[in-house]
Amino acid sequence: MKNTVLINCPLIDEEDLKELRESPCGADTEFDSVLVHGLFGSEVVQVTFVILQGIGINAAYDLIKYTLLHVLKRVSERGKEKGGTGTTIQVEVAEQDENGKIGKRRSVRITTSYEMEREEREKAVGKLTDDLLAGKGK
Repeated sequence: MKNTVLINCPLIDEEDLKELRESPCGADTEFDSVLVHGLFGSEVVQVTFVILQGIGINAAYDLIKYTLLHVLKRVSERGKEKGGTGTTIQVEVAEQDENGKIGKRRSVRITTSYEMEREEREKAVGKLTDDLLAGKGK
């Protein structure tokens, strides 16, 4: 079984998914793009992680942080090109046991500016990841 990451964002393309799949965190993870319209406004990027319960906190942290930084960087670059100023990222994490049953679910939202520096993005994503894995999400 593998971890699964679903990204709902029209600004993420096949090239971005290929880069994520080939990254070190992509070895045990399936990345896919799902374009579901109507759930959220166009300014909201939804990233859903289905994580195996046995992968360990460090591997989960790295997977979430690396993926969100990649998505945020791409969305910021492409959003700036289209004249946007920022976006909201809705992140959902669900744990899956060895039988495929989904257990705990947590979600968190952050609103970001496309003008954020790399260090600011890393700090925001690090805090979000810490909160999700500590169970502080909704």
